[in-house]
Amino acid sequence: MPFALGIVVTATVAGRAMTRIQPRIIAGIGTLLAAFSMAMFSRLSVDDGPAAAALAATGGTTVGGNVSYWARCSRT
Repeated sequence: MPFALGIVVTATVAGRAMTRIQPRIIAGIGTLLAAFSMAMFSRLSVDDGPAAAALAATGGTTVGGNVSYWARCSRT
């Protein structure tokens, strides 16, 4: 849901900005935002071993539910 909301908001803002700002600047900002997002996703680490998957399946939780995008280590 956050991704869909982000796409809707960003498309609206970019559409309105196209009349005032050159498209190549908007494309450059979008590329930088995508690079930043990919860098943040690359920092995630999830224990996806068989034991963690079995625990998640039997406990009703999700694998990686305690992963933080902003810190190098998982939240405890």
